[in-house]
Amino acid sequence: MSPVAKITGMIVMAAVLLTGCQGASKRLETPAEAWRLIRPITLRIHPMTRTASFDENGSHDGLDVRVETADRFGHVTKAVGRFRFEMYHYRRGPNPRGKRIGLWEMNVASEEALKKHWLNVFKMFRFNLGWDRPVKPGRRFVLEATLTTPDGRRFTDQKVLIAGTE
Repeated sequence: MSPVAKITGMIVMAAVLLTGCQGASKRLETPAEAWRLIRPITLRIHPMTRTASFDENGSHDGLDVRVETADRFGHVTKAVGRFRFEMYHYRRGPNPRGKRIGLWEMNVASEEALKKHWLNVFKMFRFNLGWDRPVKPGRRFVLEATLTTPDGRRFTDQKVLIAGTE
């Protein structure tokens, strides 16, 4: 073996040993410690959320809601828990929520529910929420989304929507 190859090998070995030692000091000791790194800590109503038509007449009779949950690094991740969606009339002012006009709760705490609502291609959840009467295009609403996780943590986001806009 040439002297250059020996020196290169020693450098590589030293780097591996040093990296291994540093990694060992930062090892997570319990599943709870690991979970704290990757568990969701934020909820965001995605800009793709909009009013939608769920029947053939083309009237806006529901919401196509998209939400993202992210971990402490800002990476989108799956979540489990109870999603609550509330729709309010829009009013001007610092708090745009007027009278509540819609409420939907979705429990996403099973493999089946995750498969139904998780859009892997887009890395977000999707919920189709219908209501009993259509709304006129151009009407403003406030959508509030809340996720309550099995350990009791709650995350909320709010977005003003305009019916009939994409």
